[in-house]
Amino acid sequence: MVMGLDQPSLPAGWHGALYPEDDDTPMLLARSVFLPACAPPGKGILDLLIGRDRARELIPLDDDEIERELLGAARRKAPPGSALPGVDEGLFYRVYRWEEALCMGAPGMLAAVANIPGQLAGRIDNLFLAGDYMGVPSVNGALSSGNSAAIEVAGLLESRAD
Repeated sequence: MVMGLDQPSLPAGWHGALYPEDDDTPMLLARSVFLPACAPPGKGILDLLIGRDRARELIPLDDDEIERELLGAARRKAPPGSALPGVDEGLFYRVYRWEEALCMGAPGMLAAVANIPGQLAGRIDNLFLAGDYMGVPSVNGALSSGNSAAIEVAGLLESRAD
């Protein structure tokens, strides 16, 4: 689910919040913090992401019920200093039901994935990694890792031009 807000939702300096696998609290990503151009100044866009099992429970529900479920869980365990909205307080919300894009990472996966670039460093020339499981396992993670890989490629090409 994605929400548009009248203000930033997470405390200053926060990009997101992760919760344990067995918790029903959605992962919170302040999209407008790491992609500032996606919202006007002073406004915020918040992604609320859930894992495969929780998604399968919620997919059959209507959008309003999913909004209540996700916001309720997020507000119960909001990071200190957060300004998470209540139901019907956001500028808009949109529920995405795309089973092929569910976050399917196992516990410990993010830590293991973070080690991959270091394990491959210096072993394969001109290898640049990107994709939805090279960061946060989501479409946003894929875009972000693709952007990072493109910056690395540009840096390499620039260094060769000198």
